[in-house]
Amino acid sequence: MATQAANSELLFSGSDWDFTKLSRVYDAIEAIAVEELHLDIYPVQMEIISSQ
Repeated sequence: MATQAANSELLFSGSDWDFTKLSRVYDAIEAIAVEELHLDIYPVQMEIISSQ
C-alpha cells in the first residue's frame, strides 16, 4: 500500500478541540474509509460532556 506521508499535513496540533477540528479530522477519516478502504460508514454523532 502506498503512503502519502510526504504530502500530508497535520490535521491538528495542541490539546484544544472544537467542532471545527473534530469535523476536519472526521472528514479525513471518512475520506480514507470510503475512497481507499471502500468501507461503509455510519453517521457520526458528537456530544459535549463537561467535567462539571
